[in-house]
Amino acid sequence: MLRLLLTSVMCLLAAGCNPPPPEISNDRLAEGVYATPDEISGFSGTTLELKDGKFRYWFYTDVVDPDEPGPEFPITGEYEFQDGQLQLKSNDVNQQRWHFDVLKGTPVLWRDDAYHIWKERQDIFPYGILIWTAQVMHLDGPNGLQRVSVIQYYSEEKQKKIRESIRNSTGSLIQEPQ
Repeated sequence: MLRLLLTSVMCLLAAGCNPPPPEISNDRLAEGVYATPDEISGFSGTTLELKDGKFRYWFYTDVVDPDEPGPEFPITGEYEFQDGQLQLKSNDVNQQRWHFDVLKGTPVLWRDDAYHIWKERQDIFPYGILIWTAQVMHLDGPNGLQRVSVIQYYSEEKQKKIRESIRNSTGSLIQEPQ
């Protein structure tokens, strides 16, 4: 038992580790924190916390208009979940509807465009997916949030192509998934 506890603690402390999600199904939304993948975090990011029918929403981008400061974050409100779709009840959120899905046992939320790409081609558009994470949001928001890599959700063949592409462009191979 102690070994299991120590293993769990080490997993939680390890960078990029995402513990198993709660019991889920496509018709029951998993509450918690969802975030855009690590691969796009230098350019843009969305973090969405769902809890007890309420949400907190954060967004950032590298495209900034100094004449339009944008909203104060987090944006808060209520949400509804019906027929596999999450609806954020706030006009301040630019992406109000999300499609709930489960990829390799992990809950995800898709924007409309990314959901259609996934359904048609089994391809992932990183800017259009939020991946569930076991992390807890603090009052100050997503600062320091460890985002999850989207690569692990691709097929083995696609993962191999991505790793090969990275090796060809950088001269080194990214770390193999554990």
